[in-house]
Amino acid sequence: MKPSFNRGALAALAAVAAGVGACRGPDIDRLWSMQESRRFHASTAGIEKVEGTALGEYVIFVPQGVARQTLTLAATESLVIGDDVTVKEFVQPHAAPELGTVSSVGSLTVGAGSHLGALYALGDTGPQLGPGMTISMYGESVSPYEGFVPRKNRESLRASASPAVEEFRWNEKATGPAAPGVVAGAPGAAVRPLAPGAYASLVIPSGTTARLKSGSYFFSSLVVQPGGTLEIDNASGMVKVSVDQTLTIAGRMREYSRQPSTLIGYGGSASPDISTAFEGTLVAPNATIVLPATSEPHSGGFFARAIRVADHAVVEHRTFMGWELTFEDVPTACGLCALSADASMRRCCAKAYRASSNDPLSLPDGNGVAGAFDKHHELEECLSRVLPSFIACEERSYLVPEGCEELGHGYRPQLSCGSD
Repeated sequence: MKPSFNRGALAALAAVAAGVGACRGPDIDRLWSMQESRRFHASTAGIEKVEGTALGEYVIFVPQGVARQTLTLAATESLVIGDDVTVKEFVQPHAAPELGTVSSVGSLTVGAGSHLGALYALGDTGPQLGPGMTISMYGESVSPYEGFVPRKNRESLRASASPAVEEFRWNEKATGPAAPGVVAGAPGAAVRPLAPGAYASLVIPSGTTARLKSGSYFFSSLVVQPGGTLEIDNASGMVKVSVDQTLTIAGRMREYSRQPSTLIGYGGSASPDISTAFEGTLVAPNATIVLPATSEPHSGGFFARAIRVADHAVVEHRTFMGWELTFEDVPTACGLCALSADASMRRCCAKAYRASSNDPLSLPDGNGVAGAFDKHHELEECLSRVLPSFIACEERSYLVPEGCEELGHGYRPQLSCGSD
């Protein structure tokens, strides 16, 4: 039998989970407004070759049934993860580490010795896995896997995934003419926030700092030169930045808050020039994002036509929280909440299955240990971290019970790992 927990057992764990503030549901009074369309595609055929989006238009394709805020890397055409790359979740200090999730509608390659939590491969060819790589949770693929298949993951790597995807599309355009370009002040000068609005460009030379605050910005080009600093004051609200033609991050990015509240959209077709650690969610539907190995992890979420992650790079997941708050109607809101909670539940189940295996576990540090863990203990620990997601769903149902009742599966997903 697979581990199964009833609602009473989950309730007993709620006291432990109550302190996990980062997982709490959003403040309903502070919803982030973003108009977007959603469309379901029964197959990925041809999607990876779609023409580029119009100026100011952004699009994301994710596997159907997967909440986009759970993805660290999501590519439309191809995703290439180099050797010895780690894709992980952002966790609070002293919390147990957890690896992240990647997705590709086209081809997907994972290099030798890299570490992922889960993958979704919906292309015509199976994902190419390099020797010594590990997938800590599960893999879903339309086609058979190629190359190395980790021993401990053989049962959790499935080649029967649905090719269906969900498309999210929205527009970000300035309502008025752009102001002249801005160059950050002299080195050592007091930093003044740049007001939200449309500008021809923003250039941050070496030794200078520019600060963006809560609101929406529009630039034809945004250039942070080596030695320059882009501060993002996202502590008091979300920051959205749209860049039409040129994006260069060669200096430092610094967010005031670790909550994932920065969204940067890039509409150009040339690859954005990223040579230092990137902070925030970056959406580039027409371009290839190249993430180099840097002294600090790249921290955010990355969605693009194609993504290349260099050898030895570390990518830490913090996808834009505004997507969790965006909904067109009450049933959609409840559905997104249920999908997110359900994804968390699947991760817990995967951890429990892995812990109950007799196969040696291949850990990120390369040390093998016997899999003699208590699977129920593993599941309880995991649930204590994700329970707030279930609680948030329940809170939403109290606010809008009629809408949640309209869902066929209700506002709350199945709270167990099921049975054989």
